[in-house]
Amino acid sequence: MTRTSIEPAVRQLTIQLAFEVVFAALLASFASTAAVADTPPAVYVGAAIGGSFSRSEDNAAFNYSALRFHQNNPGWKAFIGARPVPLLGVELAYIDFGNASGPSPSAHIFGYFKDKLKESATALFGVGYLPLPVPFLKLYGKLGVARLHAETQVSYLPPSCPVGLNCSVPYTLSQNRWSTDLAYGAGVQARYGSAGIRAEYERINASSADPNLFSLGVTWNF
Repeated sequence: MTRTSIEPAVRQLTIQLAFEVVFAALLASFASTAAVADTPPAVYVGAAIGGSFSRSEDNAAFNYSALRFHQNNPGWKAFIGARPVPLLGVELAYIDFGNASGPSPSAHIFGYFKDKLKESATALFGVGYLPLPVPFLKLYGKLGVARLHAETQVSYLPPSCPVGLNCSVPYTLSQNRWSTDLAYGAGVQARYGSAGIRAEYERINASSADPNLFSLGVTWNF
């Protein structure tokens, strides 16, 4: 069995495992309400900004290696979550990995190329918290699934303009790709009363590229 035939099966298994983790988190959230009456469900919202790392391998349909690039970009996220028990919770997040733009190829004899990439995702995580002796500080890990949207665009301006064509603007080819992928992350958070601050890392294990985000955010607990 080749690596190409094994990878889809492994990916399907990891996504199924992530679904099961999220389902377990939801089930524990509901089941624990009666058992832990003295611990009211903690619902929180938050936002974060940081730096993302984009890889343009998702534009493989263009099949031009000179257009591929890796780039750091500003990114941000917004999220809502629930933590009804001390060690387990669930979180829904929207992540914007920002806009990346690659350099043009060094050989300009064939004209001018430009590659752009925009990635975003909606992710559902099960969150596990590590108990620490410090009451206001928590370490946590996240595992879930994400719906990743990658929008790529290639522009081309020929070196000379053929007769009868308008070359004042470049020719543009766009592509939109959606995929459901494994998502995971880890972080640390400090909480004082209803307010909190967190630093975390998140990554999506996509088929061709793995966008990630380092972020610093704030939370508000209800």
